[in-house]
Amino acid sequence: MAFSPSNIILRAICTVIPQKHFMDMLDGIKQGKVLLDFIPQLTYILLCVLLLGIIGVYVINNTAKKTAS
Repeated sequence: MAFSPSNIILRAICTVIPQKHFMDMLDGIKQGKVLLDFIPQLTYILLCVLLLGIIGVYVINNTAKKTAS
């Protein structure tokens, strides 16, 4: 699958992954913008980290319970 503007699947994946938001934020900071200009990007990145952390804790707890039985 090549990446092109008409490829809806890859465009959706790139929108969901927080790397694009992080890179946009870094680019803006590099251009001299204030960190507070990037509240939506920061919020999205922090929510992704929090969600993945909660999922990781849940998976580890379930794995530990299964191996203890």
